[in-house]
Amino acid sequence: MRFISAAMILLSFCIPSFGQETTKTFTFKKTKQADLAIHVHFPPDWKKEDKRPAIVFFFGGGFQFGDVSQFVPQAAYFASRGMVAARADYRVKSRHGVEPDACVEDAKSAVRWLRQNAATLGLDADRLVACGSSSGGYLAASTACPGLEPEGEDLKFSSKANALILVNPFLPFVKDKANWKIVPTLHLSKDTPPTLILFGTKDELLPRADEYMAKSKEVGHKAEMFSAAGVGHGFAGKSPWREKVIQREDEFLVSLGYLQGKPTIKVPDAKDQEPKVKEAPKGATVIRDLEYAKVGDVRLALDLHLPSDSAGPFPVIVAIHGGGWSAGKREEAQGIRQANRGYAVATISYRLSNVAQFPLRSKTARRRCGGCGRMPRNTTSTPSESGPPGIRLEDIWHPCWGRRAASRTSTKATTWNIPAV
Repeated sequence: MRFISAAMILLSFCIPSFGQETTKTFTFKKTKQADLAIHVHFPPDWKKEDKRPAIVFFFGGGFQFGDVSQFVPQAAYFASRGMVAARADYRVKSRHGVEPDACVEDAKSAVRWLRQNAATLGLDADRLVACGSSSGGYLAASTACPGLEPEGEDLKFSSKANALILVNPFLPFVKDKANWKIVPTLHLSKDTPPTLILFGTKDELLPRADEYMAKSKEVGHKAEMFSAAGVGHGFAGKSPWREKVIQREDEFLVSLGYLQGKPTIKVPDAKDQEPKVKEAPKGATVIRDLEYAKVGDVRLALDLHLPSDSAGPFPVIVAIHGGGWSAGKREEAQGIRQANRGYAVATISYRLSNVAQFPLRSKTARRRCGGCGRMPRNTTSTPSESGPPGIRLEDIWHPCWGRRAASRTSTKATTWNIPAV
């Protein structure tokens, strides 16, 4: 693996947001799996002779997925504030067949490449911030730790960032140190770069950050925690939290002397940004929050949209929301309008990446639409003594699910009594 000169520009283009910063793409590393690109956003009044603070972003995706486009808004904003902002690619499991150790190596290579080319990029090699989300947060934190230095690189240029911004980062527990070559919490000292951690209070990764913060306080390290009330993993990807997070990151960088003045980001009105619960379409009734499974302590629920003009039985459509495996709600799923066309539509919640690693997420969804991945073959509507129809969860499972995987979870068939419609 070797570095490519900063003069080798592969592509340059402008992004018309937050001013007229120029974005240029370079190859910073060659590996046997792929060439890795870094996208550098330059401030509008940038000059090669500058020595500007810099920030490099690492996307999330559980070390398996993800894309450098995740941090385009953040990079454009901090370029508008005068920083050189970079978005670095790295190898991931799904595209390159690598494990997290290789991801860390690539992150360190990116920091080293920026520092090595500081004179060409007009940045200050002593004011270099590493920022990442989820697994990308782990990579950013790991740049401040010894170990996993890529072979063949010029080690006189440090791969250690000067400050860290960690957005709902994955931080291994100390007790799991046997499974990870780098556990950032174990390397904390008073000399660790100043750190800002941002978490939603409902994120199940939060206890890992609490452990990190406790050790930070113990050793006299400068670290701050920003808590977003009532939200979970991936909260920073949507308004208004995205803007609130950028604002807090800006304030943190001002406190370090990397930026001057007040943040210029406009935070939208939270009331206008909250996802709205979709009403049942005309001719349909919705029964909300039916628990269909419980895996460990995780409760899985669905909303059931039923035609109101007949008693069934109805064919079933299972509507599964998007969100990149890390965000999204069942209320955002598409397809509920089919409930006024003779279908029962179940919009489901499922375990996200902060709770379960891929491919367990897809297994949760498939439990609703058949163990083999096909749509359920049928539903059964059975009247109770009082008259309302009932829908048995076991009747819309494909039989192969029970044979293949019933032993893996504590889930049991459930009978719901559905009010008459």
